[in-house]
Amino acid sequence: MKIRKIAAALLSAIILGTAASTAVFARDFIPDDELTDYLTSGNHTIGITGDFTNWNSMNDIIMTDADGDGVYIGVIRDLDEGVHELKVRTDCSWEDNWGAYEAEKDSSFNSLQNFSVTVEKPTDVFVTFDTRGENYLNWSIAAYSTEEMTPGKYGITGTITQWESADKDYPMYEITPGKYVGIIKDAPFGQQQFVIRNAENTDEIYAVYEAEYDRTRNSQINCKTIISGSGDIIVEFDTTGEDEALWPVSFAVIDGEGNISDIQYTGKGNNLESSVDESSVVLSSENEESESMPQLTESSQENSEKEIILENSTELKDPSGNESKNTSVEQSGKSGNKSSGVSVNSVAGTTNSAVTVSASANAPSTGSSVLLTAICVTAAAAALGVIVLLGKGKKER
Repeated sequence: MKIRKIAAALLSAIILGTAASTAVFARDFIPDDELTDYLTSGNHTIGITGDFTNWNSMNDIIMTDADGDGVYIGVIRDLDEGVHELKVRTDCSWEDNWGAYEAEKDSSFNSLQNFSVTVEKPTDVFVTFDTRGENYLNWSIAAYSTEEMTPGKYGITGTITQWESADKDYPMYEITPGKYVGIIKDAPFGQQQFVIRNAENTDEIYAVYEAEYDRTRNSQINCKTIISGSGDIIVEFDTTGEDEALWPVSFAVIDGEGNISDIQYTGKGNNLESSVDESSVVLSSENEESESMPQLTESSQENSEKEIILENSTELKDPSGNESKNTSVEQSGKSGNKSSGVSVNSVAGTTNSAVTVSASANAPSTGSSVLLTAICVTAAAAALGVIVLLGKGKKER
């Protein structure tokens, strides 16, 4: 009898524990007409989940919108070649997720089709999630392979490159017209400073908005962050504005645990404050020496504007000889041709596909928590049967 009570208690614990693990992601009911405001409130994390994370709720790849334009960016690092499936969701929950566009529902929200990405060779893949539309049902996903894209004319230089010549700059990619994205992977511990540099004109740099001269171009204030341990710095550079003297730089730091440790918009109107506490990081004298500002010189101009020139700069020769352009990118959301996929072609003027994205015929992992509950309950029931049988056998002897 005691064995049966223990087994019953064990079964109850498993069921309750499983229910708790699935219920932790549940949110209160929100009417459809209020859901857009809820999702754009800024109080949620947005992440990427897929086969490369084993669809694990604890392994979502965080996405950030450092410049606040409504387009979130995440990086799937070192994605193996082959076909991969993914979804974008909020708060590691299946309550609100987006996949491939479903024409019959006229929506990509809670789609029954995963977003599918085909990668030709191991590479980093930038994933964007566009939330600028008023209707959350058609927010869209796109993906871009760094292996097949041609770097644009802008790059990232700084303490991590020891302010070396432009051919050492971290590349940036023009994923949409005028919008460049780059990543500094595994940035080391300590203070890191950087600027955006034009490889075709290395005297032209962009950094933190300088109010005295009303500019980001040739600003004397470097972008700066603190890295605790190690982390990735995802850098955005927006050249779509009419006044190129004010083109803004923004960035986010993802720490080794996959969390956002810093996020900054450094263009005009920024608060000029980092979200990290510099006093919490102790830098050695060696780090402090290596993280000094680059040596700059001033050249006089007729208009008396101070132009900042990085010394010892050399021109970077684009290996392709072409400026990066993406001319054949389709969104995963609703489009004119009702496409449920995205095809990102090489931007070097070839027809090779960099990333092919299509709707998957397989159902997404939305029901994973339900399946997990059923498996746990079945396993618990089987265990209960074994324990009861063992108890009976003991009693007969």
